[in-house]
Amino acid sequence: MFFFLQHFYLFILAFLIRVFLVIFGLWQDSNMTVKYTDIDYAVFTDAGEFVLKNESPYKRSTFRYTPLLAIIMQLNHTLNYSFGKLFFCLCDLMVALISYLILKNCSKSNYRNVSLYLCTWLFNPLSLIISSRGSADSVIIVFVVLFLYFLTKPKLNCLDVCASGCFYGLAIHLKIYPVIYSLSLYFYINWRTANYKSRTSDMEKKSIVFFFKLQIDVVTTLYFLIICSNYGVEFIYETYLYHIFRKDIKHNFSPYFYLITRCFDNILLTIIIAFKYCKDVTFACFLQTCIFVTYNKVCTSQYFLWFLGLLPIIMGKIDISLKQASKLFFMWITGQVIWLTWAYFLEFQSLNTFLYVWMAGLLFFSINNYIIYEIIINYRQNNNKYLLV
Repeated sequence: MFFFLQHFYLFILAFLIRVFLVIFGLWQDSNMTVKYTDIDYAVFTDAGEFVLKNESPYKRSTFRYTPLLAIIMQLNHTLNYSFGKLFFCLCDLMVALISYLILKNCSKSNYRNVSLYLCTWLFNPLSLIISSRGSADSVIIVFVVLFLYFLTKPKLNCLDVCASGCFYGLAIHLKIYPVIYSLSLYFYINWRTANYKSRTSDMEKKSIVFFFKLQIDVVTTLYFLIICSNYGVEFIYETYLYHIFRKDIKHNFSPYFYLITRCFDNILLTIIIAFKYCKDVTFACFLQTCIFVTYNKVCTSQYFLWFLGLLPIIMGKIDISLKQASKLFFMWITGQVIWLTWAYFLEFQSLNTFLYVWMAGLLFFSINNYIIYEIIINYRQNNNKYLLV
């Protein structure tokens, strides 16, 4: 709490910048051809209006998200059109605050530089722009860091495990991608309950694993049944199945967009990471997210937030110089600029640049793989001592 109060100005400044961008976005939407507000924000808002009328949010074409989002977006109509944007901006701050708590859980060495790590999220141009444009990805990241916070507590008990399982279940329902963490979480919890030199009985250790699995099952099943009873098969398809079979030939960094195929390499790498790094669950989840986004058949700018939201948590575990980090960052930005240049000609000039977009996607794919490689070889695991109580 002392640290948070001491560095409260960082959170205030980060929020004020986001508020400024929201206000600037309203001006740009009214005065410029290229709109600042994300097209999905209009979709969320329209879906919220349907819910306000006691109708299905899926009556709004292209609404392919959890109904919970539409329920929240009702306030765009009852309070202010920009409520959703401000809510997403507050979720950005929540991610930073929970990341601080995770760093405090994990190690003292991480804790010393925590303000620097948090700034990589609070003042990250992508998180600033994407949330203020009205993209909801910060909401899912809140639940991801929440379940990691409870799992990384130095003294793990059944209540922590239940809370973690609850938030993990909700995270999966908000976006299906966190399911990739399941194997890492399974190995991690089994490792923590099997390797403590404490007075905890075997029965108590087994109950930790049981309660985590039970909480996920209960939360996911209850949520699924409640939503299904209201919105039926339409909810299942639009929220989950659509994203599995989605084929996007525009707005897509992935090299797979040109020859869409199932990403078995993605699955294999996710399993390998789970085996290799399960003792450090935050690093495992970060790597799995990076690999999932890089190897996924659809990859957009919003997806980058999924691993950038975990970056502050693992930065202290990467032994890399500022010069090397700057080089990697420059490569990553350059790859995006090259792709966006060709995508601009395709999207706004209606030129046939599909092949060039694909080649730029291959370059960006290679850059991402190189960055992941550098992170792995420079990783140093902290020797944390965990307890069960």
